[in-house]
Amino acid sequence: MDRFHVPSISVAVLKGNETYLDVSVALEILTAVVSHNEEQSFGYAVLPDTPATPDTLYYLASCTKSFTAASLLYTLDNYTKAHPGDRRWSIDSTLREILGEDFALPSDYATHHATPKDALAHRLGLPRCDLSYGGEGYGMRDLIRSLRHLPAFAELRQEWRYFNQGYMLIQAVIQKLSGRWIGDVHREAIWGPLGMDSTVINLTEALDTDRQGTARLAYGYSYNPFTASVDHQPWTDTELVGGGGIISSVSDVAKWVRAFMEGGKGLPLEKKDFEALTRPLMLTTSPGPFEHMSPLLYAMGWEETYYRGHKFVTHSGAVNGYSTRMAFMPEEQWGVVLLSNSFIYGTMAEDAVYMKLMDDFLGVEDGQREDVAGKGERQLQSMTDAWKTSRDRVFPNVSDIPRSLPLKAYAGRYWNDGFRGLELRLESPREFTFVKNREDPVLRADWRRLENITIELEWVSGEQFLAWGASEVFALLGVAVPAEFRIGDDGRVKSLGIYIEPSIIDQKVMVWFDRVGDEVQDMLGEL
Repeated sequence: MDRFHVPSISVAVLKGNETYLDVSVALEILTAVVSHNEEQSFGYAVLPDTPATPDTLYYLASCTKSFTAASLLYTLDNYTKAHPGDRRWSIDSTLREILGEDFALPSDYATHHATPKDALAHRLGLPRCDLSYGGEGYGMRDLIRSLRHLPAFAELRQEWRYFNQGYMLIQAVIQKLSGRWIGDVHREAIWGPLGMDSTVINLTEALDTDRQGTARLAYGYSYNPFTASVDHQPWTDTELVGGGGIISSVSDVAKWVRAFMEGGKGLPLEKKDFEALTRPLMLTTSPGPFEHMSPLLYAMGWEETYYRGHKFVTHSGAVNGYSTRMAFMPEEQWGVVLLSNSFIYGTMAEDAVYMKLMDDFLGVEDGQREDVAGKGERQLQSMTDAWKTSRDRVFPNVSDIPRSLPLKAYAGRYWNDGFRGLELRLESPREFTFVKNREDPVLRADWRRLENITIELEWVSGEQFLAWGASEVFALLGVAVPAEFRIGDDGRVKSLGIYIEPSIIDQKVMVWFDRVGDEVQDMLGEL
């Protein structure tokens, strides 16, 4: 944790019918785990000195997905029981039949054939597009109606690609068929039966819990390698929680993992439904993240793989300020939960602890172990170097071609039906945007989405620009991608294209924003 500048990591280790909990602090070394009867509290939920405990609350990020999948199966079963004469809905029904005509995908075939199972397995044919959703006033209907405008990269079920919005669609299905808020369904189907008493589903509930003194909400942090500072990441609240909204403690999440180790014990799910949650549906595009690990198979909010011949089921998560990991070996009856209030660097630290604990349990000799912490440090250094050298890396050979217009002529408002409004203004470059000349202004837009993002366009040559995208409070997860403007026959800026979705750059798919005229801008107001 010292190596990765992490304020706290909460750890739960499950072995047989025993659960061990520990919370460790930066500058301390995790040397042991202790039984739940003698819990020890180390670390800082809030810097500089608010201690963490096994009941401290962290964002679970994408570890939320397994809960969403389970609540969907619970809802489908309950709907059938409550409406015996009605149509029997299932994970193989179409999303359009359930959600109505608001639901549409770029492909007409996908629109009429996509199912909840496809959303659960990340095989809807859409790339992540995480910058397309969220922000003040943005709700479920907005998200559903935006999908038809997103760039498609494959046909339905042709290829696996992680897509958070798919689990928000599942949230919509749960709420449509149950007539209830998804958090209430989680509480009835999972949290209540398992005694997960401090688990909530959005920021408002977590802050209420904190104020009542029931459990402390950990602040989320990011380490900035350019200032050697650990900075607090701002929270955002949203109703779009199916893909990553749950906030919980390591002691509560351990109960969730234990339920899976014990074959669904304590959960009000049919055996067939419980077993379906971890049954692989799709081969992912990800190789095993560690040595001696097989490629990942995706189920419903869980991934299955093999490590040194041992089957284990896992999922990780990361959101600004937090990182998470759940994993268990069903045959060996061993599991682990790690929650951290650190982003990116916290993920690397968790990986090191996670793999050490697993290797310890399996008795892997020291000489046969992967240097996971060293690998993480090298990855982080590579990301740091790549960010600093983005301009030369993205545009290695640039012709000296003048712009068509003064830079201020490119400022203004732009619109894309999937990603919504983008307002560019002339600004000085931010401190950690490594432009070629800091005396030259950039075109900057501040996006309020699920996470707050800043985009800065640095002129390169002609109508070519470099789009620097980074979080509002700097975290080492920014991207710098090509962008370009198109000039109309009237000599005015017509549109802006950005490779805003890095996962489809190799397919040369830009997202295009149309310039909005002054009179239309006045009508739209703040986009």
